[in-house]
Amino acid sequence: MLERYGIAFAPRRRATTADEAAAAATALGFPVAAKVDGVAHTARDAGVVLGIETEQRAREAASLLG
Repeated sequence: MLERYGIAFAPRRRATTADEAAAAATALGFPVAAKVDGVAHTARDAGVVLGIETEQRAREAASLLG
C-alpha cells in the first residue's frame, strides 16, 4: 500500500516452499532476509531471519518460519 504513495521498498519475493525461498534468495542476491507473511513478523515474534547468505540457509529459514 505504501508503494502507491511513492515510498520505496527493497526488492522482494514471496516464497511458499523452501526451494522457492532458495531460488528467490539467489535471484535477489545475497545476503537476504526472510520473514513470515502477515502481522506477526518482528524479531520479537521470531518471524524474521536476517543475514541469509546461502541457498541452504534460505531453505532452513523457510522451514523455520513455516
